[in-house]
Amino acid sequence: MRVLIVGTSASGKTTLGRKLSKKLDIPYTDLDDLFWLDNWVERDRQDFLSRAQIITNQRSWIMTGNYSRIIKDIYSKLDLLIWLDYPLYIMLWRGLKRSLQRAIFKTPCCNNNQESFLRLFSSKSIIWWILTSHKRRTKTYQKLLETNPFHNMRIVRLKSQKETDEWLRSLSISL
Repeated sequence: MRVLIVGTSASGKTTLGRKLSKKLDIPYTDLDDLFWLDNWVERDRQDFLSRAQIITNQRSWIMTGNYSRIIKDIYSKLDLLIWLDYPLYIMLWRGLKRSLQRAIFKTPCCNNNQESFLRLFSSKSIIWWILTSHKRRTKTYQKLLETNPFHNMRIVRLKSQKETDEWLRSLSISL
């Protein structure tokens, strides 16, 4: 079983990935942890791709992330693509709440990086990223859903937290 969970930032990819990993007993990886180096420095594309390929060459895995620079290299290996297609306001609220909590409590994220109030209110803000990427991601995944060029890949589109929770509850090992 090889699964990729995609969706706009703060849609719940990481949370679903961890839950699915635990339920199916399949290793989980967040592409953010492979992409970001200390101090929010981006990893070189080839190094990033090589690290992702080590994981995707395994028999089973669950991965989360939207990195267009490597995602097409992963699609052909997928059994299941899960698209968390929630309304924009949900991701904005979750992104703001999560970033504030991380800044206040100094909770590390993305390979041990720190969010800050300064970053939250800058052009590198997750809120700005959500606003500028949501429409593009929706178009990309809608097109993929319509064309599904990778016939071996099943696509599940979940449009609300309730739908996601119900899907996860109904899931059996026989995906």
